[in-house]
Amino acid sequence: MLKGEYLDKITERLYPTWMQLPLPSNVERITALEEKPYLNRASNILERRLWPSPLYPNREIYWPKPNIEARAVRETILPLDYDDGFDDAEKIDRFFKTATPKGVVVWGLGCEEYGLYQGCYTNSFREWITTQLVFQPVCVLAVEQELCLIVEHATRFSVIGGDSSLIELFEEIWGGASVLRGDFLSYLEEGSVGFGAEDNEATKNWILPWCGW
Repeated sequence: MLKGEYLDKITERLYPTWMQLPLPSNVERITALEEKPYLNRASNILERRLWPSPLYPNREIYWPKPNIEARAVRETILPLDYDDGFDDAEKIDRFFKTATPKGVVVWGLGCEEYGLYQGCYTNSFREWITTQLVFQPVCVLAVEQELCLIVEHATRFSVIGGDSSLIELFEEIWGGASVLRGDFLSYLEEGSVGFGAEDNEATKNWILPWCGW
């Protein structure tokens, strides 16, 4: 899929065709009754924060609340020009397979009316989230603990939120806290975040401090 075609798909707002597609065998839509506890947990974990730039002075993004540790990750769980060798996605896969043995629930933030979907965090489930779940930003919430992944394709980075032990595990899988921080700083210096130089500055001013960097 070309980058332009992909962006056209995720900015679609009515989704009538998508809603009629059969779900893969490893993805299940949970019932409306089951949705409420996950949505309540997400509201306890996440908040909207101002991430301003000269071009977008009132822009907000979802971010874990102050009592939840957070780390930014370059790109998203799959890059727009996906290939099988995307190393960051493999590290995130390993982390979620270890930390979420009972699976995850995923949905589009602000698009809850279109359903919440549950599955085990596997390569195929991740690919379905990125290529078929046409909402953004996307929340990936662990079934059994306070752990979330926010995927925002427009910013071209994701954020992991969890308690200190989960963040330590994530950093360990990444190769260490300094490696995770260094990877994101290198990504930032490449000018890859968001929509150019102004978003790079906004990331330095806001995202890095929010990560404790």
